[in-house]
Amino acid sequence: MPDTESSMLEDDDPIQGEDPSDDDFANPVRYIITSYGSDMPVDGLIKRFDRGDIFIPEFQRNFVWKLAQASRFVESLLLGLPVPGIFLFKEPETQKLMVVDGQQRLQSLRKFYEGHFGERKFKLIGVGAEFENRTYDGLSASDRIRLDDSIIHATIFQQAEPGNDRSSIYSVFERLNTYGTPLAPQEIRACVYRGKLDKLLSELAEDPSWRELYGKKNSRKKDEEIILRFFSLYFNLERYDRSMKQFLNMFMDENRNPGREQEDTQELACELQARAVPVTRLADALADADIVVSCTDSPLPVLGKGLVETALGRRRRRPVYMVDLAVPRDIEPQIADLPDAYLYSLDDLEAVAARNLDARRQAGEEARALLEEKVREYRERRRGASAFGLIRAYRGEAERVRDDTLAQARARLAAGRDPEEVLEWL
Repeated sequence: MPDTESSMLEDDDPIQGEDPSDDDFANPVRYIITSYGSDMPVDGLIKRFDRGDIFIPEFQRNFVWKLAQASRFVESLLLGLPVPGIFLFKEPETQKLMVVDGQQRLQSLRKFYEGHFGERKFKLIGVGAEFENRTYDGLSASDRIRLDDSIIHATIFQQAEPGNDRSSIYSVFERLNTYGTPLAPQEIRACVYRGKLDKLLSELAEDPSWRELYGKKNSRKKDEEIILRFFSLYFNLERYDRSMKQFLNMFMDENRNPGREQEDTQELACELQARAVPVTRLADALADADIVVSCTDSPLPVLGKGLVETALGRRRRRPVYMVDLAVPRDIEPQIADLPDAYLYSLDDLEAVAARNLDARRQAGEEARALLEEKVREYRERRRGASAFGLIRAYRGEAERVRDDTLAQARARLAAGRDPEEVLEWL
C-alpha cells in the first residue's frame, strides 16, 4: 500500500519528470486556421443548441455562474449592450460546432429560455427594476423579440494545417482559459478529444487496483494523464518528440474512438493492398493522391475547399482528379473552381454515360446495317451455289446425250450408211 501523502499528486502538482518548459517552448507548432465570424441571433443559437448542432464537450468546467451573474448577462442583451463573443470549432466529420469558449453565456441563455435555474425557476435578480423577477415568458412581447433578435458574435474556426491532428483546439482552449483558473492539460484533452478513449481513461482511473496504487482521485485528471502516458509510450514510443503535451495530444486525437471499425478498415486495406488513413490525416493523404474517389454516407461534405486547396499547394502544380460518387455529395462543388483540381460528380458521370449510350446506339445501328449486308451477300452466294449445281448437271446430261449421239453416228458410218444420210440423221 503506497504512502498516500507522498504518492498522490495534489491538484496543481506537476507529474514526476514533467518539465513544463518542454511543452510551452519546445518545437512550437505553427497552424493554418480557416475562420470566419458569424453574427448569430440568440433564438437561433438556442434552437441549434437544443438540436445538438452546437454542443458542449462531455467534460468541460461545470456551469459555475450564480443566478445573479446569469441574470446580469441576460439583462445586458435586453438593454442592447455588447457582450463578449464565443469561439466555436467546426468538426470536419459532422459539421457540428463545438463550444470552445462561451459555455457559461450559452448555458445561461438556455436556462433562461427553459425557465429553470437548477431546481428553481429562473427569475432575473440583481437587475434593473424593469426586469427584476421576470422570466422569459414574463417579458413583454417587445422585450422578448429584442432578446430573440440580440446578436452574439461567434468566431468559427477549423484547422487546415497540420492536417493530421486537432491540436489547435487544445491551444485555443488552453489560451482562452489562461487568464482565469486554467484547466489542466488532461482536462482540456477530455474536452477536445472526447470519445471512447477518454471514457476508457476515466473508467480505468476508477479501478480499485489503480486507486490503491495511486491514492485518492485527482480532481484535475492528472491520474488519468499518467494512464494516458503509459498507453502513448507503449504503443507510440518511436514517435515521441520532446514535447510530451503534444505527444499525448496526438495519441488521444488519433485514437479517440478505437474499435472494430478501425480493425475492419485495416483488414480491408490489407486485402486491397492499400493504406488506411484516419480522417485527421486526410490533408497529408490528399497531398499524395493523384486520383481521389469518394463515396460515403455522410450527410455533409467530407472534403472542403480549404482542405483541398491546402493539399494542392503542397502538390506544386500537379493536378488531382476527383470523382464524387456520393449522394448527397462528399466533395464541395466549389473545389471545381480551384486550379489543378478536376472534379467529376454523378451528374458529370451521367452525362458521360448518356454520351456513351448514344455512341453505343449509333455503333449498334452501324453493326446492324453491316450484318444485314453480310447476310444478303451470303444468301446470294447460297443461291449462286444452288444454280451452279443445276447448270453442271444440265451440262453433264447434254454431254452424255452428245456422246451417245456421236457414238450412234459413228456406228451408222461404220455400217456403210451414206454420210449424207448420217448427217441428216444428226
